[in-house]
Amino acid sequence: MKKKIILHIGTHKTGTTALQSTLSINDKYLKDNGVLYPCAGRLGKFGGHHNIEAQLNNDTKTFKKKYGTLEDLCAEIKKTNFPTVIISSESLQCLYSKPDKLRILNNCFERYGYITEVIIFLRNQISYMEKLYRELLKY
Repeated sequence: MKKKIILHIGTHKTGTTALQSTLSINDKYLKDNGVLYPCAGRLGKFGGHHNIEAQLNNDTKTFKKKYGTLEDLCAEIKKTNFPTVIISSESLQCLYSKPDKLRILNNCFERYGYITEVIIFLRNQISYMEKLYRELLKY
């Protein structure tokens, strides 16, 4: 059986934070069942792997080495060698137009014998825009 990376890339406002919290809270259950939700690259205990996207996008304002780098993520995957790994960050959708950055990410996974399956959740565009607008007003 081929090992796989489930790469959840969002989009924003589709329940990604709830999914990431659920994965974090159920970490032990997941591991007991052969699934790794890596710590490296996650922003906080219940967050997603947003630091990986920030690093790949050279976002010096957002990237914080203390949360873990792509190299740390790859090392954790290699060390644990789980048959299934879930990586989740709605920010990864920002890499869609940067195939060279996506290749770096995928090369890490392939190096350790993983195939990548991408999952993306979408929502109604009007509803999405209204929700995103309200969210952006906070900033």
